[in-house]
Amino acid sequence: MGINVIAPANKVCTLNCQYCQYGSTRIKHKQLRRGEFYLPANTIIQELKFRLKNDSIKPDYITFSGNGEATLHPEFSTLVEKVIALRDELSPTARTAILSNGTQLILPEIRSAIDKLDVKIIKLDSANHQVYARYNRPLFPVNTGQLVETLMAIKNLTVQALFCRGPAGNFSQSHLYAWINTIQKIRPVMVQIYSLDRGYQSKKIIKLNKSDLQPLAESLILCGIPAQVF
Repeated sequence: MGINVIAPANKVCTLNCQYCQYGSTRIKHKQLRRGEFYLPANTIIQELKFRLKNDSIKPDYITFSGNGEATLHPEFSTLVEKVIALRDELSPTARTAILSNGTQLILPEIRSAIDKLDVKIIKLDSANHQVYARYNRPLFPVNTGQLVETLMAIKNLTVQALFCRGPAGNFSQSHLYAWINTIQKIRPVMVQIYSLDRGYQSKKIIKLNKSDLQPLAESLILCGIPAQVF
């Protein structure tokens, strides 16, 4: 069961990834936490409570995701606590989870909230500043070294990475070598590797096949890091 905390008409994210199915973020950096772009916390919790009480099938996961970066919600920490409480009350077998780009983990309150979730899936497509700037296109400077250090400290972390060829892609041999070394430093419990599947706007990236990506997974597995290609 997905929880989208962002108002449907908007994409609210710290990144403008070349492959994003939602297109570009049209909100300025300083506007990202304005409440008008998000669903009220009470509305989200009431809807989740209704679903958990009335759906005949209980979810395996209750996941923060949606059209943007969930951790930008002004009441994200409160939402996490209330979602966990509802899960404990109404669907105790479900696991709480998040899909995130990790850029807000430098904030102590966000890091603390994410630590409370059962499954943390954080995206890391790029191993250095140059590729990150070209491929993920942050709205503000992101210190990739600091991001990696933050990810190293998170327990039970799953890393997701989407790879593409092309002039704006991240599939060069030099970058792949750097990315594998970075993943070895982080030591996640799982790495999920994939390429383009849904719609995207950029004409500077090209989809890869599973056969292109499988050697990446095999390299990680040889290093003792579980990895899977989707």
